[in-house]
Order: sequence, then structure tokens, then C-alpha cells
Amino acid sequence: MRHPRKTHTWRVDMPLPSARPTSDYRDYQLHDDPALQSEADEGFPRSTALCRHLWPSAIAETIEIEYLGMGCHNQVLGLSFIERDETKGGREVPHDLVLRITSGQKSVLPTVAILQYLEMHTSLKVPRVIKYDTTRDNPLGFRYIILSRIPGWSLNEIWDHLTDREKHILAAQLATLYSELESVTSSVAGHIMVHQEGFVQGHCDIEDFMFLKPLVTPDHPSSWGPETVWLNNKDRMGLLDRIQRDPPGLSVEAIMHSVVLRRLYRTKGRGGDIAKYEAEKQTVQCAADSNLFNPNNDVICLHHPDLHPGNIMVNFTTDDIPVITGVVDWDSASFVPRYATRVIPEWLLWDNTDEYTTDEYVSTFKKVIGEDWTSEAENKLLDEARSLLKFSSESKTRRRMEQMRMAERLT
Repeated sequence: MRHPRKTHTWRVDMPLPSARPTSDYRDYQLHDDPALQSEADEGFPRSTALCRHLWPSAIAETIEIEYLGMGCHNQVLGLSFIERDETKGGREVPHDLVLRITSGQKSVLPTVAILQYLEMHTSLKVPRVIKYDTTRDNPLGFRYIILSRIPGWSLNEIWDHLTDREKHILAAQLATLYSELESVTSSVAGHIMVHQEGFVQGHCDIEDFMFLKPLVTPDHPSSWGPETVWLNNKDRMGLLDRIQRDPPGLSVEAIMHSVVLRRLYRTKGRGGDIAKYEAEKQTVQCAADSNLFNPNNDVICLHHPDLHPGNIMVNFTTDDIPVITGVVDWDSASFVPRYATRVIPEWLLWDNTDEYTTDEYVSTFKKVIGEDWTSEAENKLLDEARSLLKFSSESKTRRRMEQMRMAERLT
């Protein structure tokens, strides 16, 4: 018998949402990797074997594997079992974890590094890394990460079941979460990465191998050749290696000029049309001339690019108050200019009838987050500048929400 999961609470008057898609997971093509698809079709035998390998004292009949979801390069499973701790007189210890299985060539190291960094250096509520393997040399046959399971359900599952009051409460908490993300700062902008060369799992501190890859770094050298120099629109010149890295302490204006130049360099190297980059340079320069990149705004802060309802976990207190218990899916976390993170979460405009009409929850969000934040979020010129970093709006989130709702109606 499965041990009771005591970390979750649920209101009596609310229908319990499914922990997986409403139809059985076997109705879905979970992944284009045949071995990973086979693992699901056969009832997750390798995942069970991995559990027994990592926790030899786990009671076999208590091991349960639950399909939770999938991404482009991973499959996410719930892993629960009871371990008998002989060092404490045979005390039974319940475990409720998440197993993320990675296929293809995608490394698990950046995700591990990001989560460990956030756990050590911030107060953000993120999954804790329990175990991981950067190789396929394990009973699973895949790279994997095992994480603590954040209590509750994704906000996407329960939003339509919440009362008006509960939605206002969560909108206010969401504003606080955005402020907390802004409080985590860096002197350099870029994507959080890990140097894999020289890293030996179990023998190296992963934080020593972390680095920030500059925003919009070209994937390969340009055909312009080594004689190319670094130019910005003020005709200052520098070394070519500025294409590959940024020094600490750059102003936001300098970072944005660098982004345009990298996009130009990358497109030129691929033989593409570079005409549009003149307009992009004008956008950045116009924002700078309008004093939108003033020294007070030279802040580089943490950014979660997929902060949509599917990645926000919510639980209820004993008084039936909804609480954001954590955020998942930090794979693409980065440090970016603060203005670029200031985007109003448009999914707050959805109401229970799937109509994109109500702004009352957005009003609550704005009231808590403050006028300065809202003013930057609604500035059209800054929104154009955000587009250079792919953070121009939450149109992707809106499309994702529409797809989720359509899938739910079809099932």
C-alpha cells in the first residue's frame, strides 16, 4: 500500500485535479526516444530499478512511479517509496521525490548547478537536488536528476477552481515572487552554464565550474574572420573576444549594444540578411537617449524565462489560504538587465470562462509590485528593447495557456 502523502492539502469543496494528463499517459507519444517511450509503456521498470539501486533499504512493495509530464528533452516522473532505516532501529522513512530523465545530448549539469546555486545563495523556494548522474552508466540508462518534490499542485491545474478571493491572494504573492527574483543580482549578464571539461562528478564542486555565457552569444565563429574588431555605434573599438564574454560591471546600455552586435555577428556569419540590425541599433540608442538606461537602472538580476502557471506550485494552509510553495523548471535561468524581467504576467487576465477579459487580478499584482515596476513594464520603447532579448511580452505564455486549455477541452 502506498504511504499517504502528507505534504499536500486540499480543500474539501474543490475537485482534485489529476497529477497527469486527463487521459492515460500511454495515449501520448511521450518522447521521440524509443527507449524512453518503452520505459513508459512497460510501467517504468528501469526507474524502479534505479530507485532500488540508489536506496537499497527501500521497501520494494512501497515503490511507486507516477508520470507527471514531459519537456523537449526530458520526462518527469514522481518517485515515492518508504525506506527502512536500520541505523535508527528500523524506522520507516517516507520519500516523495521527482525523477527527471534527460535524453539526447542535453547535459544535466547546468540544471544541477542552477538549483544548487539558488539553494545556497537565495531564499527562493526551489527543488533540492538529491542525486544526479551525468552519464548513462546506471540502471536507468539515461542521464537523470532526482529532486525534492515541492508540495502542492501547479497553478495551471487549480486556477479555474479558485475563488475570486484566492486569485487575488495569489496575484499578490506572485508580485512578491517577482520582487524576490529581482533581489538576486549579478555583476555580469548571461545564461548560467557549467564548464564540463575537467568536471568529475563527486570529486568537484560544481559551483567552481559555473560561468555566465553572454546573452545572444554566437554558436560558432563568424565568417568575418579574426581581423574583425568590436565596434559599437559610438565607434569605440575593442578585442574580438568581447564577442564571447562580457566584463563585469557593464552598464545596461553597453550590454544592450553588445546584444545587437552579437546578433549582427551571428547573422553575418551565417550569411543572413543584416538589414534589420540597423533598426535594432536605433531601438537601443533611442532607449538610451530617452534616459531609460540611466545608472539607477544598471541592475542585473535573476530571470526565470518560463514563469508560467505550469511551473508555479501552490498549496493550501489549514485555513484554506492558497500559498505559492515554490517554482520549478529553472533550466534556462539567466541574469539579465532588470528592465527585461519586468513583464506583467498576462495569464492573470484569464477568467474561469477562458475569456481573455478581466484585469482585476492584474490590478492587484500592480498594486503590490509598485508604480516604478509597472511603469517600466508598460513602457513601449522598453518593450521593443526586450524583444532583442526575447523577453518582449508574455505572448508565448499566452499561446501556451491557450494550447493547454484546448488540450483539456479535447480530453
